[in-house]
Amino acid sequence: MVDVGGSKTVQIRGMHSDSTDNTKLRSKVLLLVNGRRTGTVHVDQIPVENVERIEIIRGPSAVQYGTSALGGVINVITRKGEKDTFSATLEAGFGSFGLNRESFSFSGGYGPFDFSGSFGYEERDSIKTLYHVKLPHSSAERKFVNLDAGYTFNDIHRIGMSYSHTRKNDEWPMVPFRVYLDMRKSGENLDQDYGNYILSIESAGLTYDGSTDDGTFDWSAFFTKSEYERLGTTRNAYYYEPLNRFSTFQHVTNAGASAGYDGKYLDVDLGFDFTEYKISGSTDGDNVAKDLGIYLSTKIKPMGESFLISLGGRYDKFSFDDNLPGTASMSKTHFSPSLGLSYLPVEWLKLRANYSSGLRVPSAFEYLGDTTGIYRTQPNPDLKPEESNTWEFGLDVDYRFISGSLTYFHTDWKNRIHWEQYPGSQNYLDGWYVNIKDSKISGLEAVFSADLGEAFDLGYQLRPYLNYTYYTKRKNKDEDSINRYDNDDTLPFIPRWTLAYGVTFKHAGIDLLANANAVHMGSIRSVNYLTYEYFTKSSEFVTLDLAVEKGLFEIGTDGKYGKLKLRVEAKNILDSKNETYRDFPGPGRNFYVGLKWVY
Repeated sequence: MVDVGGSKTVQIRGMHSDSTDNTKLRSKVLLLVNGRRTGTVHVDQIPVENVERIEIIRGPSAVQYGTSALGGVINVITRKGEKDTFSATLEAGFGSFGLNRESFSFSGGYGPFDFSGSFGYEERDSIKTLYHVKLPHSSAERKFVNLDAGYTFNDIHRIGMSYSHTRKNDEWPMVPFRVYLDMRKSGENLDQDYGNYILSIESAGLTYDGSTDDGTFDWSAFFTKSEYERLGTTRNAYYYEPLNRFSTFQHVTNAGASAGYDGKYLDVDLGFDFTEYKISGSTDGDNVAKDLGIYLSTKIKPMGESFLISLGGRYDKFSFDDNLPGTASMSKTHFSPSLGLSYLPVEWLKLRANYSSGLRVPSAFEYLGDTTGIYRTQPNPDLKPEESNTWEFGLDVDYRFISGSLTYFHTDWKNRIHWEQYPGSQNYLDGWYVNIKDSKISGLEAVFSADLGEAFDLGYQLRPYLNYTYYTKRKNKDEDSINRYDNDDTLPFIPRWTLAYGVTFKHAGIDLLANANAVHMGSIRSVNYLTYEYFTKSSEFVTLDLAVEKGLFEIGTDGKYGKLKLRVEAKNILDSKNETYRDFPGPGRNFYVGLKWVY
């Protein structure tokens, strides 16, 4: 995960979420909350205080999830209240760069009712980067609320309601870091170069889940309505750009239903979903994108769980319209297949081979264009959906205290969508979206962890872990495409390799939890913001974070009124350059200290 302009982007197998603008729907990684679309691709807009776990699916997942799941899926599962219980956590703390953080989360249940939620506030001043140089106009503020409630009847049917709202206010620098240093030396006014935007995402939903008494059949339905608002102001004196105000609004409707059968030799899931993205504020009309998908997935189990054959398919019909007189609309269809085999020769070893496909439907903005703003985007009626077709082969090991996996994957990335200057235009801000016909991504993934506490009967958990991805191929096969600079056909924004490693220590006896985590990123082709061009390579960098949580004392007899804990975090301890995008380094060394009341 990488900080970019105050937002975080996630990359899976070389494809990333979009950190800059939800309304263009350019993300290649699908972000879900409880399996539902909320309209956001910003991972830092998802409150972590009420999160139970995060599921990550590597590789295309179009059959079940539809558009945008080109590289993978991140599904954030929020906490559900347990029957006849109540728990709560209150935290307050402060840290570097004027960080101030408060949050409260709770969960519980009473009879057939369950509930959970969280709300909080966080603000931070402008960050300091390497060598403790302040990066002006990089402050941030975030408020959030997340609520979930449900009613269960007959023990197997649950009706749920959810609501969430996150509002984030960010500043970001409009000129590269090196330019800031030059401007500061010459005494120029740094306040002339800034951006400021407000991101607000509000979502409400209804769900129903049920099954037969023995669980052989199950079914579910959902409806979610989300509103995304983006307001902002930019001024860039360095590039002689005037004050510019912008506002865009996005309304997302997501609904669907599914039914499943879980048998001895066969599992079947059948479902449909409908998604509508309506964007206003960027043109005189509303850009509307709709997608209706029907999917079927099966697992054939001729030898029980030891040998599985997976087959799936999804049919999508999508359409675009900007609701303006005299403009064209588009309607197309697409079929996405999947195939998989897995075999367990022994209980602790799984061998697997899979083929899966991904789809990223162009947004109405990309297809229909928008010529009312500073960036004049021309329409392209020939624009095609992006597709990814991935083969992977691997093995999984779960033996005593050791778990891990090794996977080779190869992806054919067809019709990659990219913005380029419009042919014949003398203005670099005048462009359109085009397809880059063919790209190739392949690599090796290795995941490993071991519980040394269990292995040596230590009485506490000591778990080292490692996650390594090495890309054997990152090629742009379109010889005349915009991504080729200096005769280099390496795809941008994909590092040669990434390595995340660390260790978790947990001791219940002394109520101590600690985690040290490092991320090492190899060289990468990215944007040089001094010239607005791609450059061949950026340098490697490594960041190291440490988090410690220690129980201090119980409140009341036997902790009747809860427990007080101390939490300390140190981030980017090595104070590295932390610069994925050239001349825009991330935060330097910083700290956080907070007190937690846990009930």
